[in-house]
Amino acid sequence: MKIIHTESSCGWGGQELRIIAEAQGMIGRGHDVCIAAPAESRLMAEAARRGLPSAAVPIAGRHLNGMFALRRFLAGGRADIVNS
Repeated sequence: MKIIHTESSCGWGGQELRIIAEAQGMIGRGHDVCIAAPAESRLMAEAARRGLPSAAVPIAGRHLNGMFALRRFLAGGRADIVNS
């Protein structure tokens, strides 16, 4: 199953830690996982440090351009599940 986790926050806290833990758990169960987050977010840095697949998508803040970028990314990803 292909799972994409999206997160627009650039902060670091419970939600970001949950995404890391879920991604690791799902990969351990044989799923294809990708974390989609802003390039400048700590989540992206932590995903890279832990060897988790990730994609930089400019979705920080609540901007229409970010929504279009996320739509383009998801259209090319063929995900079974989008966890936002």
